[in-house]
Amino acid sequence: MTGNGSIAVNNPWESRWRSLVRELESLGIDFSLCGLGDCLPQEQAIISTLDLELPFFKDITDARFRAFRKMLSEHDRETILWLTKPSQILCNDPVSAQTIGFARTIRSELANPFIPLEIDPTEGAFGTMVLRVFKKVTSRNDSGTLAPDMEYAVVGGVINVGGHHPFSLKEELNQKSIIPSADYSQTLDIMKPGLIQTFQWSEKVVGKMR
Repeated sequence: MTGNGSIAVNNPWESRWRSLVRELESLGIDFSLCGLGDCLPQEQAIISTLDLELPFFKDITDARFRAFRKMLSEHDRETILWLTKPSQILCNDPVSAQTIGFARTIRSELANPFIPLEIDPTEGAFGTMVLRVFKKVTSRNDSGTLAPDMEYAVVGGVINVGGHHPFSLKEELNQKSIIPSADYSQTLDIMKPGLIQTFQWSEKVVGKMR
């Protein structure tokens, strides 16, 4: 994507966000800084740092919530890349998980292209990582059987996504249930008592009744 974008911040005059704008612009796209509640330019994708500065949805005030709703309503067709601290990979503070829940609800209920990017503010090449994801989510080049990725997380300079691919459960079960010349049963075993993640299915051959 080429063109312009907007960055929504709490304080447009803060030096670190002006530095971010300069870094992003040096990589090829012009950005403007806007505060929450400001009139953001139409038909421009938005990068939000609001959740990086402080947990946005924690104890949110009525005024900030109304400003947030206004932004969603006025930019329901523009991509919003919402930067937030890690919550699904190397989480240090689970409060950021609220953002993931909000993002999924917004996409489900409103169909807004609201995309969270989990990234630590101290991440190396911060601007480069943000711009790479920004270009990805605004390119709309996803095709085929996979739906577009709607959640991203940057860890150690690597952009991670939660990939899913459709499959036929019936075919998978049929393939896994073929045991030549034997009857079998499946049991649900727990490898380590007390840990639900250690549950697994086991196949056991059973003798025929005489």
